[in-house]
Amino acid sequence: MVLIMIQEAPIKRGDGTFHMGQIVQKVQPSETKVDSEFQYLYHEEEDNQAILSCINDEGDPIDLKINKVIDKGVLWSKINADIEKYEETGNLMYITCTDLEARFGPLSVVIGTRFDEM
Repeated sequence: MVLIMIQEAPIKRGDGTFHMGQIVQKVQPSETKVDSEFQYLYHEEEDNQAILSCINDEGDPIDLKINKVIDKGVLWSKINADIEKYEETGNLMYITCTDLEARFGPLSVVIGTRFDEM
């Protein structure tokens, strides 16, 4: 995983007008580690995203969103294959995430799945 830190600033266009742009301040490789897991229940698909409905350790519902095209669909195709395996086996499936601090609060980034035999 790569963390890219940016700063927003007004940038002058060629025609003399300004727009808000993003300037990269720092690029830092980050080791991917599992910080949290959520038990998968079901999912819904929209045009460019999948919404995974899960529960946390306390049984509270949480929705995780996966952009189906941002990485050319690699992550979603792996998660989707695991969902098919989950439906065939009846085992419990957990969505593994890395937790990050985003601009507007904490953010869970889906990185994979884990199965737990019943």
